[in-house]
Amino acid sequence: MGYQEYLVTARNKNEFRQFISLCTDWRSSKDHAFLQPRSVVEFKQPVGKFPAGTQALWVTGDRIHGDIRGALIPEVTRKTPRIISTPADNADAIGIDGDYTKGIDLSGKTDISENEYMKRYSFNYYYKHYCAPDKDAQSLSVYLKVHEFMRRLTAEGYTHDLDELGAGAVRYGDQRAFVMDDGEIRCPSQCIPFAYRIRDLRDEVLEYTTAFEKALPDKKNGNDVRTLFKCNNCELAARRLPDNSIDFVTWVMPNGHRDLGHYFNDYSKAKQDFAVRAGLIDRNMLFSETELTVIRSNLSDFLSVDSGDHITGENEQAIKGIIKKIDDVVVPEIAEQVEEAEAEGYEPEHEL
Repeated sequence: MGYQEYLVTARNKNEFRQFISLCTDWRSSKDHAFLQPRSVVEFKQPVGKFPAGTQALWVTGDRIHGDIRGALIPEVTRKTPRIISTPADNADAIGIDGDYTKGIDLSGKTDISENEYMKRYSFNYYYKHYCAPDKDAQSLSVYLKVHEFMRRLTAEGYTHDLDELGAGAVRYGDQRAFVMDDGEIRCPSQCIPFAYRIRDLRDEVLEYTTAFEKALPDKKNGNDVRTLFKCNNCELAARRLPDNSIDFVTWVMPNGHRDLGHYFNDYSKAKQDFAVRAGLIDRNMLFSETELTVIRSNLSDFLSVDSGDHITGENEQAIKGIIKKIDDVVVPEIAEQVEEAEAEGYEPEHEL
């Protein structure tokens, strides 16, 4: 049949990792497999038909015609992830010449090697760190989420008494809320707006720690840096610092290399900066909180004076509408939050 090397990709990272897990069954069995997985590579820059960030399984063995899944895993079912295979020695398909493997150890003797085109992981290393069920890794995942939630609560000036699973009391002055084991948040009626803030903070932490956990690590200056989003030669990454806290950085990437980093402690501000730098939103359409506060103050002063015939009823309503929008961004209306919560029936101790 002839010897062949393939690069095997999937539709997304989750399906790719699922396929890697299935491949371990064949690889660890004593039965003959037509193809053997050797390494996992991630392209660091666009290469041929592979966009930057693409992960591919490097396999070797007999030349296969048609769907090669059956040559890599014990049993193909309807739930088996779809894959795309590309001959690894096909320079036209890959888009570059043989130089792309220079400095890459494909023997499997080292865990990680890389060059300007790709980063390569040994199959066992990739499976262990990104696919295998690992109680220690699961414990670390829980620790990371809870530790970061606690850190963010402290940064907001809140006091808390949370256990290792993130359940317990959170307080600010006379405000209090209780995070339950199942994730619900309970509070007295007068503390509903405070509980909403706790819930939103927890959900934000859960969003970026989950994305961080799923992303591939890249050790940079001793920190664990992981890419969360890429678009239009821009990148949003999260950094896990030595104290296990997480901050964020956006980069522009001329020629595929990181440059001009903007650093943030605030995830929402980092996402906004990424959207602007990537051209997803127009910077001129954004106002800072300081600018919005100035606009609101002047509009409020304008309405408070006797404007006589200089303002119509329609324009007055439009100005009030603008003021309300600014209040929703800069100074959330507590009464509206209470009404919304009461409409959802949080009585007598309320749950979020």
